[in-house]
Order: sequence, then C-alpha cells, then structure tokens
Amino acid sequence: MWLASPREPLASILPRIAQKFNPGGGNTSSSNWGFASPRAILPAGMERRNTPHTQQPEAVPLSFVVQVLEVVSFAGVLGLHHLICVRSPMVFLYVPLILVASRWFFPVLSVYGLTIAAGAPWIASEMGHYFLTGQVVIVVLLLVFGRLAAAPTPSSVRARLLVHTGRAIRATYIAVAAILLVRLATFRDTPIIESIAWSVTLGAFVWKAPWPSARAKSNWKQCAINGALLTASILLCLALAEVTARFLFPAPIIKQSARAGFEAHPTAFWTLRPGRTDTYTTMPKSGDPQEFVVSVSAQGLRGPDVGPKAPDEFRVVALGDSLTMGWGVAYEDSYPHILEELLSKQMPDRKVTVINAGVAGYGPWQERIFLQERCLALEPDLVVLQLYPENDVHNTLNQSGEYLESYNEGWEQMVLYWRYHADWRMQAEWWMITNCRLYAQFQSVTGKRWDLTTLLRQVRFLAPLRIPELPPQQPRPFYLEFMLEDWYPQLEEAWERMQEDVLRIRDDCDNRGIEFFAFCLPSWIELSDEDWEAAIAEAADPVSYVRFKDVALCEEFFASAGIPYAPTVQTLIENGPVGRLYMNDGHLTPAGNRILAERLASALDEHLSTGQ
Repeated sequence: MWLASPREPLASILPRIAQKFNPGGGNTSSSNWGFASPRAILPAGMERRNTPHTQQPEAVPLSFVVQVLEVVSFAGVLGLHHLICVRSPMVFLYVPLILVASRWFFPVLSVYGLTIAAGAPWIASEMGHYFLTGQVVIVVLLLVFGRLAAAPTPSSVRARLLVHTGRAIRATYIAVAAILLVRLATFRDTPIIESIAWSVTLGAFVWKAPWPSARAKSNWKQCAINGALLTASILLCLALAEVTARFLFPAPIIKQSARAGFEAHPTAFWTLRPGRTDTYTTMPKSGDPQEFVVSVSAQGLRGPDVGPKAPDEFRVVALGDSLTMGWGVAYEDSYPHILEELLSKQMPDRKVTVINAGVAGYGPWQERIFLQERCLALEPDLVVLQLYPENDVHNTLNQSGEYLESYNEGWEQMVLYWRYHADWRMQAEWWMITNCRLYAQFQSVTGKRWDLTTLLRQVRFLAPLRIPELPPQQPRPFYLEFMLEDWYPQLEEAWERMQEDVLRIRDDCDNRGIEFFAFCLPSWIELSDEDWEAAIAEAADPVSYVRFKDVALCEEFFASAGIPYAPTVQTLIENGPVGRLYMNDGHLTPAGNRILAERLASALDEHLSTGQ
C-alpha cells in the first residue's frame, strides 16, 4: 500500500505519490516524466535545512505537481472546447500531442480554454470562423518557431510512450488531414474553414513535431497486397454481417407495402402497377398476422379485367383510398365487391358491375387523376367517392409540398420518395432498403431515412437533388388534427382545398352525365370511448378536440353542395365493437366491409329510385 495512514503528515505522502507515477524508482524529478527540470525557485540561502533532531522526508519536486496540474487543465481545456464551442470529437486529436509538448503547450492551451469560456456566445455564432482561423495561425507560428513541440527527455515516460505510439499517431494525423481535404473537395456541405483549419493544424504538427524516425519504405507490391487483403477482409465482414442480419431480423415492412404493387406517376406521385399480384401482411385486432393478396388487372385496377360495357349494364366506380381498395382483406371481402352483389339483387333485370378504383394513400386530388386516366373510359353510370378526412386533409397539402402542424413523419417521407422517385439516387436508396437487411435494420434502429440519398446528393460533381426537409411539428397526434376544436390557417386552407377537389370530381361527372354519390368514414379511434380518451391524452399541449368533427364537416359540405351522401357513423356504432369493424392499422375487417356495403346499398337504392 502506498497510501499513508490518516495521521501521517501530507509531506510524507507526496513522495510516494511521485513514486507511484514513476514506478521505475530512483529520482522523481520532472525529467523522468519528460520535461526539462525547472530552475530552483527559492532564493539563495532560503533552502530548508534538516536539524539533527528531526529527519525530513524527501520533498516532491514542485515541477512534478505542476506537470500533473498541466495535464488536468489540458483535459479541462479540451472539455470546454468540445462542450462550449465546437461540439466535435476532433478536439481530442490534441490528446496525443502531450507526448511532444513543450513548456509553451499547456499555457497556450489554457489561455485558449479561458478564451473559449469567456467568449462562448460569440464563438458559437458566425464569429467562430474567425476565432478558429486565429487559433490556427497562432498554433502554426508557435510550431514553426519551436515553441509548442519539443523532444521529450530521453528515458522518460513520455519518450518511451512516443517510441511505441509516435508512428501510429503521426499516421493518424496524416490520414485525418487527408480525409478532411478529400471530403472538402467531394461534398457540398463540408465546412470549408473548419476543414482547412484542422488540416493545416494537423499538418503543422506532423511537420514540426519530433516524431520517431520513420521505418524503411515498404515495397509497393507489398503495400498493394496489404491493401487488397484489407479490402477483402472488410467486404467479408460486411457479407457475414448481412447474412447474420437476414437470420436475425425480418424483412423490412417498407419492402411489402410501399412499392411492390405500385409505380411512379408524374402528377399523382404513385399509382397501381398494372398486371401485378403481390402478397402483403396485416395485423387484425386479435390473433396472428394475416396475409392477403392484391391482384391488379391489366387496366391498373384491383380485381379482374373489365370488358366492354353491355347495353343493359349498370356500372359503378368506387373511388377512394386504401379503405376502398380493401387493404388487409381479400378482393371478395372488399366493400366494392360486396356492393356489387347487393346491387345485383336489388336490380335483377340488369347486370351490375362495381369497379374497385381505390388506391392506397390517395387523397381527392389524386383520385380525380385516377378517375380521368383509368375509369372514365370504362363508361360508368355512377361514381361513389369515399372520404377519410383523417388522411385526406394531409394528402391535400402534399400536392404543394406543405404540411400541417402535426403530421405522420414516416408517411411524409414515403411521399417524398415517390415525388422524387425518378432520380437514380432515390432508386439506389430503395435498392439498399429492399435488398440489404443490414442497411434496413440500421435505418430502423437510428430512425433516419434516406441516408444514402442524403450522402449522394451532396457530392459536388453530381447534379443537385433538392429534397426539402420536413419541418418541425407539434407534439400531438397527427391523426386527430382534423378534429381540433380551434383550427389554424394552414388547416383551414387544407380543408378548403379538399372541398374544391371533391367539387372538381363532381363537375367531371356532371359534364359526362354520370351520377355522383359520396360518403365519409370516421376513424376507428372515434368509435371507441377508451381509444378516444387515450388518443387525446397523447397531446403534449393543452388542446381540445371535437369527436366526429371530421365526419360532421364533410356531411355538412355534401349537403350544402347538393351532393347525395350516405351517413355511416350510426351504422358503424350499432354494429360494433370496434374490433369487429377495424383492424389495428385502421382498415376495415371483412365484417366492417360488409356492414359498409349494406349501408351503401340501402342508400343507393333509395337515391336511384328517387332519381328515377
């Protein structure tokens, strides 16, 4: 034990502390650490003398204590630099410089740290560039005049450490400086002043510091072999990591739902891909995940091909989003197919065909494009429009690249992907997500999207790809935004645009002599007292919501615009509970689709008979 007892004088403890830091024994002067011994600091004649009656212990050299304090203060300087000014791990590149530091090194860094602490507010601003530039000039000048770097005392602790690590430190500095310069020349977002400052500083230390002599130059062939072996080792490790990830992690959901049965569209962003059959997975309210098949006809519609219209045929186009498409259920269990069966019974003297024109993720403005491009040529007699305000009000703003105060970040990232889908960098990103399990898991863990695209679009010699950043949002449930009691201007504007899109669909139908009918579906959260209370409790701010406000506003709009519609809320409430009608992702179950189809068949029967 090298510690003293509690009653031992402090003066007798210090020599053993010095001995602990100098295990080689012997003299504990500063030269053993590696700095030159200081001159005596006491005037002549003032030396302490031992009396014959008292044996004085060997005193700890003042220089050793100063050196320890210098190292501690040096660490504090780096901490200040990191926390207050730069917040970058680059500052810790100064740590190895202790091995080649002169007496000037620690005072300069200490003054620098105090300057940082005193001028933190303006250093963090644009003035920080000038501060960093001044630092580099001072450091380089002091290095050139031999003030910051000096060879350590032979056989000292620093000298021994420098022999073992000096070449690696020097090589690291060269590599970091080269990486900074290459990054500066390659990527647009590289900080110019910071990169040059660090490169010059590291280069100056490599040039002027007394590093150990370099080894003999290696044969270039051997260097090439070593480089090839290193590259092969890295590729092998990545391959093994990918194989392991494929065993440990499931296939990314994004591969299933986002692209398989869809393709890019120049104005609607995405649309159904004709001639595709794909299998997807959904999660019911209870039980295990269930698979369902989506078959898209050659005409780009879910379901079988639609042939030429018969003379007595009555055709209905069911227009809407994934709720109309029948996401999560078989085609036979979607409400358009069930509605066809029910209308056929109500109209036995005519052939009835209900065409499923639902597309997952669509809003009214996209549904109008889909109607014009794929449905009007099929000569419908009636168009039934389904609205789901929870999503439609958000989708309305996608056309102009705007957002509400609270939105679904994952979905908006997907919209950005389809919006810029044609660019090869987005294609490369998608390939990585769908084919590299390791990359997909990295994005899942970090919560980041489009890392590869972000990297590629910053390359200087490639054409810029300006994907807008998503704005900050309010901490409240995005799926209740339409139900806010007090609306803000952006929400009011989105609602106005949504109404205009519906009216345009109505006008397209009127101009062609096609009947137009509409209905609105509530969110499953609104149908359950428990789920509603849990949802509004998620809002961080004290805001008020109005239950069924979305449906009430839509039905008021239908009535004021003279659009015939079918109320659905009461029917769904009477045929609950929610778990019977909706799945976990908010789509209708087979039972929910049938109840909806029965309600629509009843309303259409009344509407058509009245119209006739």
